Amino acid sequence: MDTSRPDAMAIQPGFMESIEAAIPSAPWGKLQRSPDETITHGLLDHMTDVAAVSHRLLHIPAIARALRRTAGGRTLTDTDHARLAVLAYLHDIGKANAGFQRAILSAPIEF
Repeated sequence: MDTSRPDAMAIQPGFMESIEAAIPSAPWGKLQRSPDETITHGLLDHMTDVAAVSHRLLHIPAIARALRRTAGGRTLTDTDHARLAVLAYLHDIGKANAGFQRAILSAPIEF
């Protein structure tokens, strides 16, 4: 450790390589860990999946009725559906944050 600089930290050989190997090259949106492996689903893929599913859900009669009541009796248009799908797409944009992405290093293992 460099004692001439109080803020200097000793980094063990291979430390950065182990960090880089643990973090996917593309941001992840979903994470599943087991004792044997870590599986990630890319953030853009996850956001696209959420938007597609939400867009389809808007066409289910019970959901359409609830949305019509929420909209003051107005039936939602295709433009309304598209806008809601965009909002669903954007709802996880915060997962692109570096702090969130580092969570892969400490996420609990699920069995």
